[in-house]
Amino acid sequence: MSKKAKISFADLGLGTPLPSILAKSRDERRKAKLIDKKEKKERTREAMAEVAAARDVVVQHKRFVEAEAAQERKLREIHKSELRVEHLMARHERDESERQHTAQLRVSQEKLINEIKTARREEEAEMQRVRALLECETAERAKVAPANVHINIHRTEEIEQQRAGLPVLREEQPIMEAINEARRTCVLVCGETGSGKTTQIPQFLWEAGYGHPKGHTFGREGCILITEPRRVAAVSMARRVAEELNVPFGELVCYHVRYDNNLSDKCRLKFATEGIVLKEIQSDFLLRKYSVIVIDEAHERSISCDILIGLLSRIVPLRNDLFEEEMRKHCGDVDKASIKPLKLVIMSATMRVTDFKDNRTLFPIVPPLINVEARRYPVTNHFARRTELKEYVDQAFDKVRQMHKKLPPGGILVFLCTQQEIEDLCARLRRHYASTKIEYYDHAYSKHRLLTGRSQEETAAASSDEDGDIAATTTEEADEKDEYGLHTTDYALDDEDVTGGISEGMETVHEGRLRRPPQPSGESGKRTRCEPNALVAGKHHWNRDGESSAAVAEATTAPDEEDQEEEVNGEYETLHVLPLYALLDFEKQQEVFKAPPKGKRLCVVATNVAETSITIPNIKYVVDAGRAKSKVIDEETKASCFRIEWTSQASAEQRSGRAGRLGPGHCYRLYSTAVYANLMAKHGDPEVLRTPLDSVVLLMKHIGVKNVGGFPFPSPPRESDLKTALHHLSVIGALKATQNYEITPLGRQLVAYPVPPRFARAIVEVLQQKQGVSSPEIQDMVAAIVAVATTTTNVFTGEGNQLKARRLSKDASTPLDPRQVQIRSLLNPGSDLITYLNALYAYRSDPSRSCGTFCLVHKSMHEANLLYAQLRSQMHQHSKDGGELVDALDESEVTVFAKKDQKVSQHTSAGCLLSKETELLLRQVFIPGLMDQVARRATVHECRSLGVEYNDKSATKTPYLVLGVNRTIAYIHPTSAVARTYPPPEYVTFGFLQKVRRSDTKDAQAMMMGVTVVMLDWLLAHGFQEDE
Repeated sequence: MSKKAKISFADLGLGTPLPSILAKSRDERRKAKLIDKKEKKERTREAMAEVAAARDVVVQHKRFVEAEAAQERKLREIHKSELRVEHLMARHERDESERQHTAQLRVSQEKLINEIKTARREEEAEMQRVRALLECETAERAKVAPANVHINIHRTEEIEQQRAGLPVLREEQPIMEAINEARRTCVLVCGETGSGKTTQIPQFLWEAGYGHPKGHTFGREGCILITEPRRVAAVSMARRVAEELNVPFGELVCYHVRYDNNLSDKCRLKFATEGIVLKEIQSDFLLRKYSVIVIDEAHERSISCDILIGLLSRIVPLRNDLFEEEMRKHCGDVDKASIKPLKLVIMSATMRVTDFKDNRTLFPIVPPLINVEARRYPVTNHFARRTELKEYVDQAFDKVRQMHKKLPPGGILVFLCTQQEIEDLCARLRRHYASTKIEYYDHAYSKHRLLTGRSQEETAAASSDEDGDIAATTTEEADEKDEYGLHTTDYALDDEDVTGGISEGMETVHEGRLRRPPQPSGESGKRTRCEPNALVAGKHHWNRDGESSAAVAEATTAPDEEDQEEEVNGEYETLHVLPLYALLDFEKQQEVFKAPPKGKRLCVVATNVAETSITIPNIKYVVDAGRAKSKVIDEETKASCFRIEWTSQASAEQRSGRAGRLGPGHCYRLYSTAVYANLMAKHGDPEVLRTPLDSVVLLMKHIGVKNVGGFPFPSPPRESDLKTALHHLSVIGALKATQNYEITPLGRQLVAYPVPPRFARAIVEVLQQKQGVSSPEIQDMVAAIVAVATTTTNVFTGEGNQLKARRLSKDASTPLDPRQVQIRSLLNPGSDLITYLNALYAYRSDPSRSCGTFCLVHKSMHEANLLYAQLRSQMHQHSKDGGELVDALDESEVTVFAKKDQKVSQHTSAGCLLSKETELLLRQVFIPGLMDQVARRATVHECRSLGVEYNDKSATKTPYLVLGVNRTIAYIHPTSAVARTYPPPEYVTFGFLQKVRRSDTKDAQAMMMGVTVVMLDWLLAHGFQEDE
């Protein structure tokens, strides 16, 4: 084994030898270790000593901290104890103070109670003394006074027989007992249409001494006042009551409606519209001349009716309190009392009386309710299996044709929505029966085989069995047949009719009770082919030989069915067709109450004006389209709009009831039971929720109602509608723009005029102008404009609007309608209001011809002319009295102005000739009342932001921004005279805002009516500011 090579320091890369420590010996290294160990132990001992010292310091600090904490706890406990003692002391002091205060209150209460007891004892003693005096006085008067008041009435035998069957006669005693006992509340009488409420209760009151001098012993000598919602009802009911009382009409029984009356000094029963009574309240708040007031047709809930009931709910207890004070003052002598008690009767044709009965704000004392059971005769309802949503007028036409041909004698009443629909249907029926022969007999009916489907021999045999063999017919079957031998189901005109339940009282027809008419079976019910000359009007027909044969009727009327309807033995024009709606002339309205010509069946086509109050004689059949035209307020734009919508179930029952006034009837409803149950509300909304409240709020403020929201409305209006009305009235200056909105002297002037405040403001404005600026002619023109603008929104008929919109033909061969030129001569391109002026002057120049020449709405212009005369009279009084206008009924309201003004002759047949200065003045004078009804032509940016299309090529399609509280987009109505102005004006004012559906786009848009072009300088001169 070879030796290892030695390694030198140089091989390891070391230039020097290893450190000296490597060279030390082992002993030295051991000593060094011992020394190191000793040093380490020494350092350890020192460290332990330092740790021990630090521990001692920590322990000492801990003890110090604990001592401090203990001291702090001790101090805290001491502080808590001190606070507890302080709290206990404060509580003790507080309890002691409360005990003392309670003791003082107890002493004060005992003192007050003792004082009240003392005062009560004194009052009781005084009452006993007064009672004793009253008993003595009563005992003395009882010797000479009658025990009870009864006025004898000498009625004709015919009237007595007609009254005998009225349901309300059974309730005469409870009704009169409730009225006599009522002190500080009203009496509610609920009875269905046809029960006789309107005509009989005033007679009950008259027989009990109300309104008669003999009733002075009980304070009943004041007149009897009956209010009606419509003029036609007030006049017709007054005439009927006078007839039943067997007195001359216009003496004991009178009526008073706007622009017309037959009042006399002998009047004791007065029928008036609600607006007339509100006007009387403004001059005599307590209505001292009346002893009892009857509110009829309260279920219609017109805004005038709601205000009147709210006021009377306060007047009745006030009158009775004042009467009791007078009685105490005069020791029970009724004759010496200057004011007598007032009774209030509210009558409704529906069971919706909770708004009156359960309204403690309205009547704190629960009023008694008397329900007159059921109507006089039952009415059977026939529902359609399918509901026609659009062409319901055509459906009504077909139904009338079937009824006139098949049904026994009796008048027909058709309910539609609008004047245009009524006139169209009337014209269509007249044309049809002018060229169609129908057999009709007033008092005999031999064509009921058309309904039963039996032959002449079978009918004769059945009649023989019924007459000769009583046992052959059960009692139940006999009860189901009427005087013509027809069952209820036989009156279902075709398979599409579903016979409903019989309307008894206010009963609701349920779908479960409905049944389909039985189909004929066997040989007698076989359907055969009809002969060429036979008529197919329903399920069967009657041929010229008098033999019965059946015909198959299609579900819908064939196009040539009208041509096949003619009967050989019939006559032309056997249907006497009459329209009935609010705008119809009064004389034409009265035609429906007259008997039809001999050999003709009466057919009245009406709006809901015939739904209540009035009774059209001999109506046995009703055709109900189920729709109604109602005015509503659009929540977004606050624009008023008329909507044709489903009527309420209560209204449907009212319409059905018209067929049961004079005998059993039938109602043919052009809608299904599903529509009745699911789409028709039980009751309609009150008018106070569907109309602007400007005039209402101003009237409330005028009579002293500070908080209009707290007024006892039967149904309170929406708060937003009240705020809108308050804002508008403050803008025009009628109310102060303060928290309480107090009425201003200007507002008291406005409320005296029977027009909306925005138009009354123009009257006051023109009267306040300087004499040189505002001449009497200018004042008359403003009165004329206000009269028309208040009465109607469109002076032209539908045909007139079509002629107005039609362009003049340049082709000489094309015949030109002369009325088109006449209509355009009335138009003023700068203002619809001046167009109204031209129309009224044209009407006044020749009332008999102008409506046909200029296509004007006759009734609207007639009423505008009457209102114009009234306004002129009030303006003359205002000027004569130096600005103070008496707020009462003036002569113009109760006297029809028959004398024409001499100034009419100065105007041309095409209206009036105005100078440029006069026209500009008329356009400016209406600005103060329309300050919040200003619209500016919208910019492109505004149209984009509001999501409408910008268009400035046509005035009717140009969007305008309404510069009011609700900044919305509106358009000029196509019927406006400003609609043909180009370029479209920058600024306009408008009198009305309506929501209308455009014919081209089918979109509902807000349309401005009563438009006037104005300048920005005019607006700024009246303080107008456009809010950004």
